[in-house]
Formats: sequence, structure tokens, C-alpha cells
Amino acid sequence: MAQQRAVRNAKSCDLERPACRECARLNYNCPGYRHELDVVLKDQTASVVSRYRNQRHKPPKLPAKVACVASETWSLPKDIAYGLESHALAFLFSANTSMGARDGRTIYGLLDFLQPLYRGVTPDSPLAVATLWLAVSMMGNSGIDTSHPLEVQLMTKVIQRILTAIQDPIKSVEDETLTAVILVTYGGYLRDRRYGARSFNTVHQDGAEALVRKRGLLNFQDRRSLALFNAVRHNAVNLAISGARETRNWDLWNLHGETRLLCDSYSPATELDACGCTMVILKSRLRYEDFHTGKSLRKGLLELLQRLHSWQYSVPPEWQPRQIPFGTFSYPSPEVSYLFNQWYLLQLMVSHLKKEVEMRTHVIETPSPPSWCEMEWMNNIKASENSYLRHGSNKDNTLGLKVPNSSAYIDIDESFSGATIQLCCCSPFGSRLLGQTLDSLDRAISEAIEKLNLPSQVDLHYRDILCWTRRERDTIRQANNFK
Repeated sequence: MAQQRAVRNAKSCDLERPACRECARLNYNCPGYRHELDVVLKDQTASVVSRYRNQRHKPPKLPAKVACVASETWSLPKDIAYGLESHALAFLFSANTSMGARDGRTIYGLLDFLQPLYRGVTPDSPLAVATLWLAVSMMGNSGIDTSHPLEVQLMTKVIQRILTAIQDPIKSVEDETLTAVILVTYGGYLRDRRYGARSFNTVHQDGAEALVRKRGLLNFQDRRSLALFNAVRHNAVNLAISGARETRNWDLWNLHGETRLLCDSYSPATELDACGCTMVILKSRLRYEDFHTGKSLRKGLLELLQRLHSWQYSVPPEWQPRQIPFGTFSYPSPEVSYLFNQWYLLQLMVSHLKKEVEMRTHVIETPSPPSWCEMEWMNNIKASENSYLRHGSNKDNTLGLKVPNSSAYIDIDESFSGATIQLCCCSPFGSRLLGQTLDSLDRAISEAIEKLNLPSQVDLHYRDILCWTRRERDTIRQANNFK
């Protein structure tokens, strides 16, 4: 691009600005010297990326006196890598709904501190490399092809930087190191869902929990540390509820006193996580502890049901769903829809646990929620499917995503009959949240059918919802493969 004339005439170019002396003597222009990225070679981006995708080891033949020579290693040329990295970071911080302008009450605080943390670290730090890797990876999750060695190269650098940091007594307990591990956990989980994995690698989550345990009271020294703690707890609870990981020892999350109030009251989302944590602890006790009367379990489950019931009064009034005449709900955003569905799921699971305790002890002190309540919770989850998928279907930008307006309700289409591949591709963020909800619902219903003596009519309704759950989840997986 820069020196086609000079090369063609077998003349050497001395790479001076704004034009080389040789091209000036011949009255030829050097347009490449004025390129915005200061590229002095021909535009070979497509061929270089294609060569690296095909894993060809032989470097390209370039003129001997050209300064920019392709690297003999697997790293991309600096000018190309710089363009991809800048594009990915801009996408991560501005366009993607996971990092963009979201209602802070629907999240756990981690992303509020990511940009300030990122700006204050060196380019080769664990957090800087982890953020860059997540940016490149999430472009792929949103349908933008990034399947070239840069992503793998960055992942290798992330692991190396993290391993170096955790060996240092001081760096291992810094917020930056824990944030880097959380980002790797988050990105790995998104990639697993993107490729339709039935199980998830929890090694990074295990590492994050080990760092939280090592940090001790540093987890509660300020809002940023608290947000990191809540993010790791959120991942642990979600993995346990969906059945992706079985954890027996929950002492790390079983908080008491002021520390518990501090964590749980961070946002409505963290309050639900606290309830989920309590539910998993009680469920673990039911599975692995011997008991005779189950009195403490029944008391704990009853208190948890009351706590869940009061959660609806703590959410903002604008979050309340708008019921549509033809049997669906409209929520302000997919995040709000996800939180309400988590609330329904937790009530459903706690109700099932209470009935299981009553079956095993043959003692009923306080009646469990009636079956019609449980069916209503499941029906509400089904009715909210439209809210997950309609946000991104009519909003787009140059990168294929748009941050939804959390103050406006979704326009519900009466013709909506379920998830389609097209809707899931247009709403990658909403379809991911819907998939997480369906995973948890599938497990809750399957365990109830297996362990509870459900009346025939209730059993039939449960199986009907289970069939719907698996059908919609398969559609989401097909959409992920399509992308």
C-alpha cells in the first residue's frame, strides 16, 4: 500500500516521512505513510489473518529493506493486533450489554469498578491482559468472528500473569488479581455456553474462591472488595443451583452479623444470592446429614420462605412486571426478568425441599405452599420468555448489540410463540440469561418428579413445563451453533 511504485521499479525506500526521497524523486506518492495506523506495508490484513488461521509456519516473503517484518512466532503483527485489541476494548466497554450502562441494582457491583481498575494498571498486568482477552472473547460470543490465535495467545498470557501474581504474598490478595481471575471465570463460562457445553470447567471458580478465602477481612474493606466477594459468591450459588458443581462445604459464604448485612444489602440481586446460598446450604444438610425430626431444617426453610416472600417489597416499583392480556409478562430489561425468575425458582426449590423434609420425617408443622403456587411460579417463568428475547430483536448497531433502555418496557408481540434461532441470535445477552434460567428450572422440576409424590394432575403439569424447558433450551443451543 505504501510504496507500490518504488518497489515495482526496483527502487529502495528509506521510510522517511511524509514521503521517501526515492518516491519524491520519481514524483510518486506514498499513500501508506499517511495511513491513520501508520502502516508502511501493503494492506495484507486479510492474507495474514488467513495464514495464521490455517496455521502455516512459513513467514511471508517481504522486501529485504522494509522495516516491518512478520514475526516468526505465532504472535500477530503489532499493527494488526493493535487494531483488533482497540476494537475489542471499545466493544467491551461501550457496546456490550454486560459492560454498558446497566441498572446497578440488577448486578453485583463488579463491573462498576472494572474500568477504573483497568485504567490504573500496567499493560502487562494480570487484569489488563484478562480484560483484553475477555473483550476479544466476547466479540465472538456476540457473533463477531475472532477465531484466530490472538485469543489463544492472550489466554496463555493471562494464565502466566495470574500464576506469577498469586505466588507473590502481596499481589495475591490485591483486588486486581482477584478481578482478573473473576474475568477469566466469566469469559470461560460464556465460551462454554456459546459452544453448547453440557458441563462447565470450574477450575477458575475454585481459584477465585481460594483467593477469597486467603484475603479474609480484606474482602469487606470497601465497596470494591465487597463487589468482588459478591461476584464470586454469585458464581458459586449459580453453579450449585444449576447442578454444574456440587459443593458440600459452604462455610466461606455462611456469613453472620454485620458482615452478612453488608453483603446481602448491596443490591436486590445480592439479596437473592444470599437466599440462594442459604437454600443450597439447607439442601446440602438434607442430603448429607443424618437427622431424626428435621426440626432445625424445617425452621430454616420456613424462615427462608418468609425472607423470599419479603424480597418483592424491596425491589423498585418500576421493576414490577406488566401483565399482557394474552398471557405474557413484560419486564423493563432482561436483567430484571432474570432476577424475578430467580426469585420464582428459589421459592419453588425451597417449597420442594420443605415437602421432601416432611416426607422423610412424617411431620408437618407449617403447611408448605400449595401446588397451585408452585405451578404459578413455573407459569410466570414461562410467560417471561418474551422479555428475554424481544430486547435485542429490533435494536442494533455496527457491532450487532444495543444496550436496552431499562426504563422502558418491552413491546410484546402477540404472535410470539417461543424462542427461535433468529430471535436468539438477535438477542445474545437475553438468550444467555434465558438459558441459565432454563437450566435451573430443568433441574428443579426433574428432582421434584423423582423425589416427591406429586398428584397425577400436578405431575402432568410439571412434565409439560419440563418438555417446554428442554425444547426452548435446545433452540438456544442451536442458535449458539449457528453463530
